[in-house]
Amino acid sequence: MLIMPIIDLFATGCDWMLVQTLQPAGLLLFLLVSFFNGLLIDLGRKTWAPEQEREGVDSYSSHCDLGKSLRLFRLIMAASYAGTLGVAVQVGFTVPTAVIMTVLLLAGLRLLSGFAALPDTGHSRKLEGFSGVWVIVCYLMMGILPLGAAIWMN
Repeated sequence: MLIMPIIDLFATGCDWMLVQTLQPAGLLLFLLVSFFNGLLIDLGRKTWAPEQEREGVDSYSSHCDLGKSLRLFRLIMAASYAGTLGVAVQVGFTVPTAVIMTVLLLAGLRLLSGFAALPDTGHSRKLEGFSGVWVIVCYLMMGILPLGAAIWMN
C-alpha cells in the first residue's frame, strides 16, 4: 500500500520543488489519505460475495469474513474522509469538499449496509466501483478542483 503515497510524493515533489518550498502544508496528511485510498481500492477489489469466492484465491472476505471486511472498509473510508477534509482545510477548499465528501460517505455507508444485508455479486461489483470513485473524488477535492477554483478566481 505504500505505492500510492510514494507516487503522490513524487508527483507533488515535481511541483513544490520547482517553487523551492521545503514541504507544503498538508503534505503528510495528503500522503496518509493516499495510503488509506490505496487500502480502499484493494479492499473494494477483493471483498466478494460468497458465490464469488474461489478455492485457493485470497480475498478479504474469505480471509477474515465478509462482515469484518465491510467494517474494515467503513473504518478506512472514515479515515480517508477525515484526512481529505483536513487537506481541504489546508488548501482553502473546505465547504465544497465537506459537502461532496459527506454525500459520498453517506452513499458508501448505504452501499455497505446493502452488501451486508444482501451479500451478492451485484453489491460486490458496486463496492469495487465505489472504491474507485471514492479515490477519484478525493483527489479532485484535495488538489484538482481547488487549483481550478484558484485559477478561475484570479
